[in-house]
Amino acid sequence: MDSDPGTELFASHESDFQLVKADFAQKLDQIDELAGEPRKAAVSAAQRALDEADEIARSSLCSANSRSHRCRSRS
Repeated sequence: MDSDPGTELFASHESDFQLVKADFAQKLDQIDELAGEPRKAAVSAAQRALDEADEIARSSLCSANSRSHRCRSRS
């Protein structure tokens, strides 16, 4: 049984997103325990994780929109 490439891509995006989400949650938990420069560094790291999650979500949406457009053009 062949897998749909769109489904595989979505599963990959979902897996990536879940990893980044867990990383972000861990970084948020660390922020409460820190002060000064270490806290600033932790906030920056959390922001980078949030940016990465946003990029994954946008990529997933773009892939879905592209796939939807191709599907409509075939009808």
